[in-house]
Amino acid sequence: MNRIGIRSFAHFAVALMLVSIFSTGALAASWDTSVANGNEMVQTKAFFLNNSTEKVQAQVMAKVNASVGLTVQKNKDQIRTVKDEQVRPELHRANYMAAKNNLLHAKDRLQNGSLSANSDEMLDIGKTYINRTIDYMITRLTDIQENLDEDSQEYSVIGEYISELEQEKETVDAAQSRKELADVSRSIREIWKDATNHMNQFRVQHIVGNIDRYLVKSETISTRIADEIQRLDSTGEDISDLEDMLDRYNELIKEVETNKELGLYAYEEGTGDAPGYLSDTHSGIKEANDVLRDILQELKDHRQGFVKLAGTGSLVAEGNGTAVLSGDIDVSITASNAKLVIKDLAGDAQIDIDGDHTKVDTGSGSDVANPSLVYLDFNGDVTISGSRMTVMINGEDIILRAEGTGSVILSGTGYYEVEDDDGSTGSLQWAAASMTDEDTVNGSE
Repeated sequence: MNRIGIRSFAHFAVALMLVSIFSTGALAASWDTSVANGNEMVQTKAFFLNNSTEKVQAQVMAKVNASVGLTVQKNKDQIRTVKDEQVRPELHRANYMAAKNNLLHAKDRLQNGSLSANSDEMLDIGKTYINRTIDYMITRLTDIQENLDEDSQEYSVIGEYISELEQEKETVDAAQSRKELADVSRSIREIWKDATNHMNQFRVQHIVGNIDRYLVKSETISTRIADEIQRLDSTGEDISDLEDMLDRYNELIKEVETNKELGLYAYEEGTGDAPGYLSDTHSGIKEANDVLRDILQELKDHRQGFVKLAGTGSLVAEGNGTAVLSGDIDVSITASNAKLVIKDLAGDAQIDIDGDHTKVDTGSGSDVANPSLVYLDFNGDVTISGSRMTVMINGEDIILRAEGTGSVILSGTGYYEVEDDDGSTGSLQWAAASMTDEDTVNGSE
């Protein structure tokens, strides 16, 4: 269940305690206990007692109208329902608050002797208050239910509680005495207590289920990273940083699993520690994901077919497949039966094509930002330079040389070599093809 639903349950649990009003003593004790809980409650009581039912309704609905821009028809007894679902909860809350206002006035009248606890008027005030409380409860349950899958167990269970509360309204309407109203108020409290327990149970099950799925996925990811690190080690790469990061990732995942188990145990035992453990679990997952991002970035720099150009040296490559170059670069390419795409993001690219090709019109005008230059059936040579661009060549017999600052991805079959001030990498293989031309070019922006 979402966080809003949990807050709603807490709010209504307090509201339901006020239903036990059906003797003069209970009426006084109920509100006095609430006032002792804080200054805000004292101020609220003063507001209710110093204003009429109509004024309370008007102030509540003024807030609703200010937020949604609606004019709501209202009368002396009840704010009428409107169809707009956006204000439905506020309408029921306004009705509930108006009924509580009447109840507080009735309490003062009971104390000064102007109203009898056994009068029909007091019975009607009690009925209205309980029914408005039930309406508000049903509204909140319905809001939660609408965010669930109709085939889920949670949806069905909430529906049962809504039905039970609807039935209690009939019992309230049929009540002929304070005792009967007291009995139905106890029944409502039991329904709400059960609903709260069920919702908390569903929420914990949902959280734990998500964590379990995360842990299973994390184990798979850890294994794949370990395999990749081992492969890099076999090629003579320095893997010390990667090993340290993977160890930290695995430690965090173990901590997540431990906090999940402790949280589940605390919930089942009712110790009250479950929220803290689940919060630690959330923090652990966030930290593990941060470490994982660092690992993946490091692996990217070591990935076969990926070259990072740092402004010195050059890349020479030959092969069949796709090459994507991005950044501030100078590149010369020879290819056959190729598709060439150039995206000039800075508007300063210089292009010199020598060979057969078919240029595709990709549109022009102010509504087209940085249109790509597309050349099909390209056979020949091209030199390109620019401060911020992406170049994609897909074809056969590709020979390219690149210099500058940026990155290059080579996928297909072929070999490449990087020469810089520290020497040469030697002959390396292109990566197996895994991206489409369009995905590569568009994704590089």
